[in-house]
Amino acid sequence: MFNPIQYVPPNQQGQQNPAPQQTGQSVQLQLQQQQQQQQSADLAAKRSRKRKLPKGAEQGDFQDDIVETTTTQSTAGTTGNPGFPVSRVKKMLKEDKDIQMITNDAVQVITFAGERFLELLASSAYEYTSHELRKIVTYKDVATAIKSREELLFLEDTVPHTKSFGAAVAERKRIQEGS
Repeated sequence: MFNPIQYVPPNQQGQQNPAPQQTGQSVQLQLQQQQQQQQSADLAAKRSRKRKLPKGAEQGDFQDDIVETTTTQSTAGTTGNPGFPVSRVKKMLKEDKDIQMITNDAVQVITFAGERFLELLASSAYEYTSHELRKIVTYKDVATAIKSREELLFLEDTVPHTKSFGAAVAERKRIQEGS
């Protein structure tokens, strides 16, 4: 087993030596980590310098945006890759006749927005699942989440709330009698 810090026995008076000695491998590992950190910091600085600014804006105006985007990119997966394949999202966007050209940045933003939307829908549906002490999300949970959240109401016609057969028959009779 690799141990980066070697054991140093107590000195003759029984006290531990103040600083443990490091092996050559641990020093190399620390140097590699420092070089990687420096490279990532240089890359981030280079990206922030290349950013085009609108007229009348200064570089400091967008520092919060830069920090926010670098921290949110790794939320989709442990490796920082997006959850949706960007190439497939781009193919779907190209199928739209209204869109003639689209930049890679726009595809990235749409992919990210789609991930966040699905995350909201799934977490809302899971709230109803866990409220009923179940582990499997059902259609009824998704429909209830859509009906109860204002920002998801536009899906109400796409994912209608289900009715039992008896309730559907009773509603149909009521509609027919009212005509």
